[in-house]
Amino acid sequence: SAVRVGNTAPPELVEKAQQTAPLRIGKQNVRPLSEDADPSTGLAALSSFQPTKSSTLVIRESDNMVGVSHHELTVRGANPNEVAELTRSLSPTASARSFPQLDITVIRVPSFADLGPLAEQLNESLPNARIDLPVQWAPYQLR
Repeated sequence: SAVRVGNTAPPELVEKAQQTAPLRIGKQNVRPLSEDADPSTGLAALSSFQPTKSSTLVIRESDNMVGVSHHELTVRGANPNEVAELTRSLSPTASARSFPQLDITVIRVPSFADLGPLAEQLNESLPNARIDLPVQWAPYQLR
């Protein structure tokens, strides 16, 4: 059966994901499904989502729900210019977009593996900010 965003991962895929360390950022606690996962697990048969270089399928620890990380972090409660400057100094390959009217800065990194270290560094540098890992838990609905 195909793995679908918004559905529970099959047991064999959960078992495979448990071989990787969980990533805990904000309220999210997820494990990545590696891009090179065995086709027999159904990853290659995805009908609702194809992972790309800028996204990674993840499994939520609490209920094994499949979601998508677009390799982004969100930062709230910190000066957007300060966040952008700090992001550039910590990770030259990351990009930061500020939305001051929403009090949010969205940071995008090249790979899922970059998220944890950058979130830790941001937490240390901006102790009063709230750093989260946005994950898409439902397939996009095109209208």
